[in-house]
Amino acid sequence: MGKRLLPSWGHVRNTEPKEFTRAYRSEAEHMEVCSPEPGAIAAVMRGHICIHVALVVEVGNRLKVLEINPTRGARCLPLPQFERDHNAVIYYRDRE
Repeated sequence: MGKRLLPSWGHVRNTEPKEFTRAYRSEAEHMEVCSPEPGAIAAVMRGHICIHVALVVEVGNRLKVLEINPTRGARCLPLPQFERDHNAVIYYRDRE
């Protein structure tokens, strides 16, 4: 998608809210808040804690969200459904 590669945080799980949020904040400081767009990172928040992240993609001229969940595996959801499933979502893109 022409974006910088993010560092690996593969050792951090959302079952570790402090570490997960620390990783989120570390990357968010290099990005800017945006509206949903292809390549944006969707951060799902519960208060000040990040509980989930996903990637916005474009499929058939529609925005969808690609996510991986340990229970359901990988799936691609329409953006409105993702936003209905999660009360607070902040979208980020790389600063240019």
